[in-house]
Amino acid sequence: MERTALTHKPLVEAIFELRWGLQLSSRGLKVDPNSSILVGALYEKIKDIYPYYEKLPSADIPTELSQYIPQHRFRCSEGGWPLIQLGPGIITINATKEYIWEEFKKRIAQSILALYSVYPEGNKLLIPTSLNLRYIDSLPFDFENNNILAYLKKYLKLDIGLYNKLFEDTKIKNAPKGIDIRLGFESVQPDGMMLLRLYRGVSNDKDSLIWETTVVSSPKLELPNIPGDIYDWLEKAHDLTDKWFFNLVEGDLLEQFK
Repeated sequence: MERTALTHKPLVEAIFELRWGLQLSSRGLKVDPNSSILVGALYEKIKDIYPYYEKLPSADIPTELSQYIPQHRFRCSEGGWPLIQLGPGIITINATKEYIWEEFKKRIAQSILALYSVYPEGNKLLIPTSLNLRYIDSLPFDFENNNILAYLKKYLKLDIGLYNKLFEDTKIKNAPKGIDIRLGFESVQPDGMMLLRLYRGVSNDKDSLIWETTVVSSPKLELPNIPGDIYDWLEKAHDLTDKWFFNLVEGDLLEQFK
């Protein structure tokens, strides 16, 4: 379904993550033997789109201890977004407020094609083990003077309560000052898990309710058609996160975001 773009979207960050299998080193640790040459090779391939390179502090971690940790970043503009992050066995594509799905999907496709084109024997040795599409949204919320559970019920359709006797004859007020709720549901299309997390955090220097909507591929991930099957999984994951977001915020919040 085609959606109307939101003028005041609550999005903090959209992230696509691809992980691939590592190999055992002589010391019995999992490594990506191509990680050292991959940085320069990928940069040469994408520098027209992402000309600004950053070495992350995690790049100083020894290779055998840095599995699936981003160590290098490529930005489209100095300090700007979108961006790509790369590390042993992992690549992420990240976008923020300017996110538009069709543009984000295009950047993911460009990045995956670039990765496979520079990875030695990419279609044989670069075997995906995990796909992840995650959206982080936030709303300012005064936890000190408002009841987050009442807010969740009214605006996000999440009815979460505790046994009343926990608060009877005690000096505990039934209005949480902190929250960190994690829920996971099996997904059929795409094959994997749908994860929802809500927690208290800080966004734009304001106390906020932050919620993450994530689709993670099944541990039994099979993608015989590379990279076509990755795009197919991605489309289904986006359809799912899109439906969840708009169903959660339908009503007053959606009007606020338009």
